[in-house]
Amino acid sequence: MQFGLARAGRPRRDHANQVVPDEELLGEGGGDVPERPGLRPVLGLLGISGWERPWTTYEIAKQARRSVRWVWPRAERLMYDIPKKLVEQGYAVATPASTGNRRSMQYSITDAGRRALREWLDTEGAGRRFDVEQLIRVFYAEQGDVEQLRRNIERIGEQAAASRRDLGQVAGDAEETAMPGRAAVNALSIKLVADLTETIENWAAWARTEVGGWDATDTEWPEADAIFAEVVRRGAE
Repeated sequence: MQFGLARAGRPRRDHANQVVPDEELLGEGGGDVPERPGLRPVLGLLGISGWERPWTTYEIAKQARRSVRWVWPRAERLMYDIPKKLVEQGYAVATPASTGNRRSMQYSITDAGRRALREWLDTEGAGRRFDVEQLIRVFYAEQGDVEQLRRNIERIGEQAAASRRDLGQVAGDAEETAMPGRAAVNALSIKLVADLTETIENWAAWARTEVGGWDATDTEWPEADAIFAEVVRRGAE
């Protein structure tokens, strides 16, 4: 998929509105940059065959909004900072450019960057990170009222539906926007994202129906024991 953004100098925050240190994604404070999660998505964008010229940070961010954010949303916040780190490590080069009176820098991958990217493809990632921030409000719903719970379930469904529509637009534009030779890997990636989005949307519809008959958030729900048992069974498979 030709799957950002915080302005430089502002603190980055996660989905719980907590400040995320730049070094966690950018690699400051030690450690080898190839292992830092926030850098590889940008290096991968620079390395895509078919990009026959250097790209500005604005262009990189624009591509990331269409692609990387669907599978690694945390890196999206740092798209204007990451290219500079790649240059510092020798994985990219920067050249001055101008559009009218506006000056900017353009970035392109180096041979060292391509080697590092290829080596990174052999490494194991941190694993799946499930992030539906609205679900936290469901998790603690017993501390509020049932109407709040219903509203939060509704919001989860609405957010998933919006993501489904956005992803559909990305897929619809793929023929015009995809780089040569990327259709197969794009399709593999977008199917997983689409399936996960549909699962969340279906869950919201189910939960909305179930909670519709509740009088309170601490209700005795007969389905609870069956759900726990089903999760245990799946874990044992």
